[in-house]
Amino acid sequence: MKVVICDPISSKGIELFQQQPDLEAESLSGCLDEVKLLSAVGGADALVVRSETKITRRVMEAAPHLKAVGRAGVG
Repeated sequence: MKVVICDPISSKGIELFQQQPDLEAESLSGCLDEVKLLSAVGGADALVVRSETKITRRVMEAAPHLKAVGRAGVG
């Protein structure tokens, strides 16, 4: 399962994803506009966002294997 981490999260959080044997975790650097995000999510099964990245209809359509979008954070 490929997980794309779209927004900055702590390095410990990224490590937790990368330690999971069934996951291929990719962390994108910096804030991405929709065009760059569209090209990055093609093979994603899951996306992790915080509050910077907006998952639009176009983003979801660009990720045909997408099963989940999770928000990292509290509150």
